[in-house]
Amino acid sequence: FPVTNNQRAHHTHTQSDPLLPTQLDSDDDSDLDTDVADETHLTMDPPQPTAQTSDPPAVRPIQVGEWLRKVITRRVMDADKPAITRKLLQSRQWGIGVSGGAEAIAITHLLIEDMWKRGKFTKPTAIIQVDQKNCFGQLEHTCIDEAIQQDHPTIAPLTLWKHAQQAEVIQGPIGRTPHTRGAQQGDVAGSFEASAALAEQARETRAHLHQAQANQQAPWISNSTAPPNPQDNTQAWNITKQHRTQWIQHTPNERRQYMTQQNAHDPYDLIHPQGGMVDLWLMDDQTIICDPTLINTIIDAVDPACTTPTSGGIRNRLKTHVIIYATADQLQNHAQTWHLDEIRTKATLNSPTDHLKTLGATLGGQNHRIDDFQKRPKIMQAMHYKLTTLNDPAVELKLAKHCLGASKVQHLLRMYGSQLHPTLTQADHTIDTTLTRIATGITDTGRQQAALGLHVGGLGLRRLPDIATAAELAAKLTARPKVK
Repeated sequence: FPVTNNQRAHHTHTQSDPLLPTQLDSDDDSDLDTDVADETHLTMDPPQPTAQTSDPPAVRPIQVGEWLRKVITRRVMDADKPAITRKLLQSRQWGIGVSGGAEAIAITHLLIEDMWKRGKFTKPTAIIQVDQKNCFGQLEHTCIDEAIQQDHPTIAPLTLWKHAQQAEVIQGPIGRTPHTRGAQQGDVAGSFEASAALAEQARETRAHLHQAQANQQAPWISNSTAPPNPQDNTQAWNITKQHRTQWIQHTPNERRQYMTQQNAHDPYDLIHPQGGMVDLWLMDDQTIICDPTLINTIIDAVDPACTTPTSGGIRNRLKTHVIIYATADQLQNHAQTWHLDEIRTKATLNSPTDHLKTLGATLGGQNHRIDDFQKRPKIMQAMHYKLTTLNDPAVELKLAKHCLGASKVQHLLRMYGSQLHPTLTQADHTIDTTLTRIATGITDTGRQQAALGLHVGGLGLRRLPDIATAAELAAKLTARPKVK
């Protein structure tokens, strides 16, 4: 991007990049090691008239610097991928490097809903969906740096090097503001850095809950009909705290080596047998499955964990949903024990039949799922209509197949395709209309052949009723190890 010496480039969002000089002159490269450049957004002042000079114009390749940083970040993370994946899985963070993580969490939620409707639960169960306000932008760099150093020491130099550079945000009349927080979504390592910081928040939440149970401020929860033994559980928690103290006394590299050799965990990542909760994470979306008795205590544990001065986060009260899988009589009888009135002041309390969304899946029953899916054919029809403006049958067919066909709703088919059969033919009709327009004169037999795979002479335009059940079975088989 050529910029003359008398032009000035300003950063609209300055995230410093140590790989790129501010200015590259043909006869002076002394700034290569000291000056830094930022993201791709630039605003240019109008060029000023200058006297003619024989010097070539300076070049400021901002995009090149961003590309170099991405290449280096990916290379470093790929070299350490086994250790990174192991640590994230131990903290149940399924949003980074885990195939099918979102599906597994959504399917877990759907299975709980289905089991409750079938009367398979011996006691009530609750799910808390925690939402943090602008999580990626709120996390303090100090919080990210500490988490990366403790859990991922081989990545720490890269993160510390990046955050050591002075950065500013320029927002109109506000002027220049130092940029000291946020895991940038445009950064290759942004999601990974946020997940590391959130993993520590999750440990603090579990520790807060189990300490309250040890102090008899909340009950231990038995997994069987026999009542829990508070003394045994408290003793087990105290042992866990001792192991945690010993764990953090070792250096990050020593812990890392021990994890690799012994498949060891951070003691606070383990699920307490009678703790009454298990948490699953997809990036900053936290799903907590727990006993209804613990809802209030868990919410009280989440807030201080995500709002510490070093983390900078804050929980979104209205978007934090609590779903209690219990009958109306159970809700009425346990309203005081479960602190339902207090929960309503801290989160949105929902019933199992309410129309909600979780990671793209519709909750609340088959009718809600069908209602949501019926909107898809209308959207697909409008997008297929736009294909006519291309006037290129080959391109139209390619887009219809790969972007506006079964792939457009594949994630819904994989989660509950067998429940959508009454509405699947509407989407097929839209695809048939496009195929008839492109292949004038095609017969019903031709359309049936087009639905076959390429290896048997078809076009691969799959029909939704043919693949819906198979897609759901495939997803559940893939998710089964995680759900178990």
